[in-house]
Amino acid sequence: MTQNEQIAKVMGWSHIEREFYPKDNPTVVIECDSLEFAAALEQRMVEDGWDIIKWHFKDGHMARAVKNDAEKRQYHDTTDNINGEPAAIRELFVRVYWIKEEE
Repeated sequence: MTQNEQIAKVMGWSHIEREFYPKDNPTVVIECDSLEFAAALEQRMVEDGWDIIKWHFKDGHMARAVKNDAEKRQYHDTTDNINGEPAAIRELFVRVYWIKEEE
């Protein structure tokens, strides 16, 4: 299963190539490099209890997801200086939900 297929599964969306279709509104098309895509992924992480921190640098973007629960503190970071906020949020989402590379 590709990363896009796995992201679609977590989000409850349909997926074709580089586009996603929310099942609750299938007439909407979300491009995988758009700010709308990043916002939807970020919203899902927040709904699942993650706090999202974003940094905007001169050379790129970075993001962190933090979850504090009664037992432990979890966090995930993106690599430094990712080109574009959607790419940073996508990388963070993949790490938070343990989505593997394309096979």
